[in-house]
Amino acid sequence: MPPLDLRIDPSVGDPARFREGPYLRSVLSEAAAHPAWPAALRAVVVLSAHRRHTRWASLAAAPRPRLVVALGREDATPRPELLGEADVLAQHYLPAASVPHQVHLPLGPGGPPPEAAAPPWPARDLDLVFVGHLHRRRWPLARRLGMLHPAARALPDVVLGALRRPALRPFAWPGRRAVVAFTPRFGAGEAHADYLSLLGRARVALVPPGFKQDETFRHHEAARAGCVLVGVPLPDRRYPVLSPPDAAPLLPWLDALLDAPEALHAHHLATLAAWSRRGAPRAVGAQLALDL
Repeated sequence: MPPLDLRIDPSVGDPARFREGPYLRSVLSEAAAHPAWPAALRAVVVLSAHRRHTRWASLAAAPRPRLVVALGREDATPRPELLGEADVLAQHYLPAASVPHQVHLPLGPGGPPPEAAAPPWPARDLDLVFVGHLHRRRWPLARRLGMLHPAARALPDVVLGALRRPALRPFAWPGRRAVVAFTPRFGAGEAHADYLSLLGRARVALVPPGFKQDETFRHHEAARAGCVLVGVPLPDRRYPVLSPPDAAPLLPWLDALLDAPEALHAHHLATLAAWSRRGAPRAVGAQLALDL
């Protein structure tokens, strides 16, 4: 078959460096090589569907029929102008009601993949990892991790956002090896390679909800690393995610999880199997080809 006519619109930012790029290119390559890929499909256009973008030069120039991949539409509703310009629209965050000629793509891991494979399970030296943005949907997690100063514990979550610095205290979990930190904004944590290395060393990764949607890059990155996921499941239940009881302190529950090594290892294996079946580019590409 002819090579994939893939066009990256400037709306995504630097075409060589946008966060979804490495995973998305792998998925599209696997999809185009699959026997179910429609031979009539002439072009794939990747663009940003953020509200601030109203024109897409790459879309206007692409031949039809064409697949349009819309990134960054976290309110989950498709842009009406894209529905008219796409023969098929692929989007990360889908609305509750189905839309004709629209297919779903998982968010996937962000950025380049890790340079080295994650260490084998017995060699992992961290019990827990979480480094991420502390936004309005994550104050309950900070509370359950015991990271609020005593004077701030009685305050409602809606107030804590304005008092972030004085309200928070460093994470402490005596007897455990953990890296847990909240950052003041998205992308302000560890360098990407260092963050992926932490996930590869971790037995358990916390996966709290994103800013608007439950799905985050972290779900996929931690699943690829084979971490046991604890937090909010993805809407499509793509990976096994353990959900602790609501509102209870989290550290005693995590202690019990880590103190059952055979069950923990079984959760690890289930995560790796789910990544292989439903998260890896080959699996997602095959599903995309079938959906098309």
